[in-house]
Amino acid sequence: MFYALSWFFVVALLAMWSLAAWALHAVAVWTVSNAGALSGAASGASTMALPDWLAPWVPPEVAQWASKAMGGLAPFIDSMLQAAPALAGGLTVAT
Repeated sequence: MFYALSWFFVVALLAMWSLAAWALHAVAVWTVSNAGALSGAASGASTMALPDWLAPWVPPEVAQWASKAMGGLAPFIDSMLQAAPALAGGLTVAT
């Protein structure tokens, strides 16, 4: 009887593991497949400004540098978001 219960427990754990892997795979593929719709969202990053309460504490040179850095990262982030749907097939293999 002990052997039957232990095998039932092992099969139940395997079933739960498989269900969790399937669910996480489905969510990940859906997320990656829809990431291309977000392209262009990073273009507004260069227009971000410091909050009013933080502006007196940050030197203007640092604020300008951060704004330029965010503006330079926007095209990179957009290209990564456009390439993300192509990763969905690899995610299936990884799972």
